[in-house]
Amino acid sequence: MNHPLDRDPGRRRLRPVSDLSQNPTTPISGSLSDLSALGPAFAAGSMCDLLGIEPEQLGVMVADLAVLQVVTADDVPVFPAFQVGDDGRLLAGLGDVLCELAGGVDDPWTWWIWLASRPGRLGGRAMWELLRDGDTQAVVQSAGRAAWAWRQ
Repeated sequence: MNHPLDRDPGRRRLRPVSDLSQNPTTPISGSLSDLSALGPAFAAGSMCDLLGIEPEQLGVMVADLAVLQVVTADDVPVFPAFQVGDDGRLLAGLGDVLCELAGGVDDPWTWWIWLASRPGRLGGRAMWELLRDGDTQAVVQSAGRAAWAWRQ
């Protein structure tokens, strides 16, 4: 592959979890039974290198919900790899989607699971793939509906 994320030696794979249904804080039901299905993640240093920014700026972007960070069980912040496009920039619309999702549940792991979901009504492609391909409005609207459902 010629994707910049595939060339990053700092890429980290998260340890799989055998059953998401055992996590009561995850309001998503679905077929994701192994977190390895979510894809690779990068350490903070690798994410800074990819985006050409300093760690402080990355922290601000996380706080502003411009970039998705999850924290592992080992208390290590990692960044899902999908959010950086082939051009080395964050996917357009990602911040809008994260803001919508945050309105439903304050759980970045749930957001990652949702972004990796492949709803049949949207062609079976992952939400992040739709963002990558420019279908931002459909993803933002779907995120808003998911957030509404999570608040119920």
